[in-house]
Amino acid sequence: MSTYGALIAARSGLQVQAQELGKRGNNIANISTNGYKRILSHIESQVTQTNQNTAYSPGGVRNTVRNTISEQGLIQASNSATHTAISGGGFFVLNSGGNDQTPYFSRDGAFTADNLGNLKLGNFFLQGWLLDINGNPPAANADISSLTPVNTSTFNGIASATTRVEFGMNLNAGEKLGATSIVLGSTPVDATELQAALGNPGVTTDFNISINGGANVNIPILVTDTLAALVTKINTAVPTITATETNGQLVIKANSMTDTITITNGAVGNIVNSFFQKPQVVKTGYDFRRSVTVYDTLGTPREVQLDFKKAATNSWDIEARVADPTLATTVNGLIGIGTLSFNTDGSPAGITGTLGSPIVMPWDPMVTGAGNQTITFDFGVDSSGNKTKGNVTQLTSNYNVNFVNQNGAALGLKTGIAIDKDGYVTASFSNGQFKKLYLLPIATFANPDGLSAKTGNVFTQTSDSGEYNLRQAGDSGAGKIAEGSLELSNVDIATEFTDIIQIQTAYSANTKVISAADQMMKELTNLR
Repeated sequence: MSTYGALIAARSGLQVQAQELGKRGNNIANISTNGYKRILSHIESQVTQTNQNTAYSPGGVRNTVRNTISEQGLIQASNSATHTAISGGGFFVLNSGGNDQTPYFSRDGAFTADNLGNLKLGNFFLQGWLLDINGNPPAANADISSLTPVNTSTFNGIASATTRVEFGMNLNAGEKLGATSIVLGSTPVDATELQAALGNPGVTTDFNISINGGANVNIPILVTDTLAALVTKINTAVPTITATETNGQLVIKANSMTDTITITNGAVGNIVNSFFQKPQVVKTGYDFRRSVTVYDTLGTPREVQLDFKKAATNSWDIEARVADPTLATTVNGLIGIGTLSFNTDGSPAGITGTLGSPIVMPWDPMVTGAGNQTITFDFGVDSSGNKTKGNVTQLTSNYNVNFVNQNGAALGLKTGIAIDKDGYVTASFSNGQFKKLYLLPIATFANPDGLSAKTGNVFTQTSDSGEYNLRQAGDSGAGKIAEGSLELSNVDIATEFTDIIQIQTAYSANTKVISAADQMMKELTNLR
């Protein structure tokens, strides 16, 4: 009977409109919930099948939930560095901790750090890829198992070792060449006369060499010695200098431009050696010195001195040494040496020696506690003659330092945590350094509207949503990160109020149908 059908249909109408009002009420209640997605309905009629074309039996109405999870909400700036939003598709990945390994997904990026250093959304832990020492995520990163809770408590301080020093300076082309060696050119005593006078066919004469005022090293000379043999004796006895034979002359040169060489006569028997008419002294020195601070692997500042000495026209010798030699394992703290050559226009042409390559710093680990460290000293040209970032020139002008750029930093304490536009969780430190700790993945789904909403502004995947895919921000359909921002709900208050008016009208109309059907049923009853 159609009257009963009308009652049933109107009742289903009341139920549907009551549910619609509940959805609108929930939408309005969550209008300020970050990342909330309003719930709509798909309302459809129900039909009762009949076999007669002239008969009609009303079936009523029903509704199903229609999610709007894929709809983008407005993005609003936030004053928190750990707040972030997704512009485009995708979700942040979370878990609830403990034994529950269920992955949860959310559009709400209002992450805050708890007292243990975990970034959390309510009771859920933010998940990310832990970066290795080179700042790279795990190679196998497609599965949830590659993620770990984002925890910054273990990154409380950082020190950055210096790996590069770049020099921008001018070396005075007008610098005069200074003494770098002693040429023994005086006429020695005739060996035959000395031999006869001494009655000794062995030692005929001797002389002493002293470095930096230290103890004398005695060099005996035999009557049978050649100049080449004397060179060998000197180089063997005094390894910190270099003796050579040049055009029949004995040339003695310091290996370090800071060493002072003193050569004095010796004495054999009662005969004073006239190998030298007077003591020979040469202090090679340096023409220009520059100190620079580098940082070891512990972040401790260490002073390094670089000495420049004009060796020839368009050529300068360079020595680098640790200012405090007790910190190094090398003699006098020597780091490296090199010769920097210049073109006729004053530009650097090339560099030879150990300073032309990265230098392994000779820190004494027992003194400094520092680990292995390699530093490149950049003077504007490499050993192959290629231009580099430094810029050392040789012009007829005063010595002038334009810049000394070095990386590295002293130990700094953590001052903050931020999430950047690429999804990196980055720690900042008091020494001005930054370190990327984690990379946040963006989870995408074939049908995000098929996700199941859970308490806490999170979702779980379902068969309707499909399996998750973990991607980096901006890749393969994943949205981009809006740093320092939050996604607002997609609830429009005007639309909700308009819908409520329509719902109220429809509900009232359905009550009228029930009232009319009731009146008609009473009329039938009164027919008795």
